[in-house]
Order: sequence, then C-alpha cells, then structure tokens
Amino acid sequence: MTNLIVRKARLASLKNGEYYLFCKSVLKQADELVKDKQIEVYNSQKAALVKAFEQVESGYNCSRKCPETPKLHEAEMESRRTYNTFKHAVSTNAKSHRSDKKQKAGGILSVVGGKNLSTEADDYIGFIHKAVTEIESRYMSDVESLRLDGLFEDMKIANEEAIQYQQQRDAYLAAKVKMDDARKTFETEYQKFILALEYHTLFVDGDTFKPLIGYLNQLHARVGKASPKKKGNEADDAKDLDNKTGQNAKDKQNGGSAELHPEEQPQSGDDKPKEETPEAEPENGEPASGGEKGTAAGDDTTKLHPAGGKGSGGEQPDDGTSEGEEELPPMRPAN
Repeated sequence: MTNLIVRKARLASLKNGEYYLFCKSVLKQADELVKDKQIEVYNSQKAALVKAFEQVESGYNCSRKCPETPKLHEAEMESRRTYNTFKHAVSTNAKSHRSDKKQKAGGILSVVGGKNLSTEADDYIGFIHKAVTEIESRYMSDVESLRLDGLFEDMKIANEEAIQYQQQRDAYLAAKVKMDDARKTFETEYQKFILALEYHTLFVDGDTFKPLIGYLNQLHARVGKASPKKKGNEADDAKDLDNKTGQNAKDKQNGGSAELHPEEQPQSGDDKPKEETPEAEPENGEPASGGEKGTAAGDDTTKLHPAGGKGSGGEQPDDGTSEGEEELPPMRPAN
C-alpha cells in the first residue's frame, strides 16, 4: 500500500452541496480512524481544518437560504412601466385648462417629471422609491384629488417588488462570495493537512494514519470520477456525485457489502476496481484475492444526499429547507 495520498479529487468541480459533504466526511473519518493520538503537527493542522470547515458550513447554509431569483428583470420592467404610466397621467393633468388641476399636477410633476429614468436598473428603482416617498409625504392629497391614487398604488407596489428581488439578488451574490472564499480557505488547509499526514507516515510512523490515508485515497478516486458540472440550478448539488458512486463497479452478489474499506486503495494510480472472477467470490463481504469489492450502483449506503436519507430517490434544493445530510459510509479500520 502506498503511503502517499492520490490527488485525483477535482474539488473545484464540485457543487456547494457536494463540497460540503466532502469536507464533512473527511473530518468525520479523521475522528473515527485516528483517535486520541498525541501528535502535535497533526492535531494542530486538524484544528485549522476544523476552523476552515466551519466557514464552509456557514457559507453553504447561507447560500441555501439565498437562492438567485430569475424574476428580477420582469419586476424591474414592471416598475418602469407603472412609473411611466403614472407620469403620463400627471403630465396630462398638468396640461389641463383648469387651473386647480394644473397646480396640483404641477407639484407632483416636479417630483416625477424632472428626470428621465436611467438605463441602470438599480438607479431608476432607487429614484422611483424616493419619488414615491416624497409624494406620499407632500402630495398624496393632490394625487387623490386628481384620481390618480390607483396608478400611484400600482407604481408603489411594482417598485416595492423590484426592491425585494434586488435584495434577494444581493443576498445571493454575498452568499456566493462567502462560500467561494470559504472553499479556498478550506482547500489551503486541506493541502497542509495531507502534507502533515504524509510526512508523519513516511518519516515517523508508517501505521498511525494508514486507515485514514486509505479512506482519503478512495474518496479522492470517487470525486475524480465526477463528471463536469452542468450549468443550471444548484438544486442538483449531490446528484452527479451520487450517479458516479457505483459507475465502474459490479452489482452486489451473495449479499456482499458495499462499504468502503481503508485497505482498498487504487494501485499505481488506477482507481477502477478490479473485476472479481466467478471462482473467487467474496466471503463475508471481504474482497476476493487479487481484487476489490465493487460499489454497487444501486446501493444507497454509498450515496451522498445533502438533504435526505438513504435512498430518498430525489434531491432537495439548496433552499435551507432540508432536514439533514447523509455522510459517506463509515469504514472499518485496516487490519
């Protein structure tokens, strides 16, 4: 068995839900496979990794609660339309031969008619909001007298909706930046964590981290098989990784276990499991001589579901409504 960790994990290709589960699984297995070891370098770097994971978890939870809205453009256009309609009605009254109408409309027109709307959505939505506030405080009685209160209310409601979608967009962008920064921080600390494992294994003690290194090799191989991500909704966060879990493995036979084991590592960089021969079937869930156990494509125990239990049959969007995430399966210590 190699003492080095196979760096095949394409972490940058993982969606946020998959990335979060990857980080969580690494720390969970580090706790289970390396217990109560007084190793200063390892413990120090693991503490830094835990701190980085807390940022990933915070960024992930924030991103789930702030989905990007596709309705912002429609809301902006509706706000512009209702503003122009109200302004036109006020201008028409300002041209009336009745002096009382002209006077009342003139005051309102001084608020809405002195500026053409900017092409920048944020600018004109902010301008309309200020106009609505000023009209409500100074000219609302004139608006009602001219019977323009219905058009004014339409403009107000449309602008408030546009502002709401703008806030959702801003929250989404802020959450995305937070998650991106958290991922970069974790990856930096994770590389240091790997180096600490390898150094201790190569130069101090070759057995202490053997089970954990075996697990990381398998995890990296699984992530390395993940297909390039499609553009679109991040509701499919764990779907692609789930589909790849058992792609190159055979179906379970005779009740064979699909759990990952630390001793089952890719040899010489080859992360595909070797085929079992009919003459040497696994016994008690152990791999046959010269081969490895396959990960069954239909075995839900190896699937990652950021928002559901085993075999949930579907994915939950990153909207903060999920109850919990399923971990990678626990592993038995190496013999």
